[in-house]
Amino acid sequence: MPATAVPFGPNTSWTEFVDGMLGGYLDILERDPTAARAFLVEMDAAGPRARQRRRDAIHWFAEIWAQRHEQIRARDPSLGELPPIAYLALAFSVRDIVQEALLDVSSPPLRELAPGLARLLNAVVLGAAAS
Repeated sequence: MPATAVPFGPNTSWTEFVDGMLGGYLDILERDPTAARAFLVEMDAAGPRARQRRRDAIHWFAEIWAQRHEQIRARDPSLGELPPIAYLALAFSVRDIVQEALLDVSSPPLRELAPGLARLLNAVVLGAAAS
């Protein structure tokens, strides 16, 4: 589903949210692998301002996950609470896995990463209730 068509309504479950967010993110990156590679791989060479922008984007991504998790937890208390660092770790994990794929081939099928990334994100969030 393209990023512009991801419906996140008040009853969206955590797994639906994860699928939609990952799908949108990977679709955008896959549409322009050159820009994706520049943002995720080559940014270190672009200087401190560029690196700060990438860092800000990662923190924003983590904040989106955190906010949505809290909204869904308000409806579904079976989801466990997570510390703020967990969302940042998840955002960096997604970014680093995509970056690794971009290093391997010139135009990787990034959408193929979605099932594994979704499983990781869901395992952390759904498993938080058990810890």
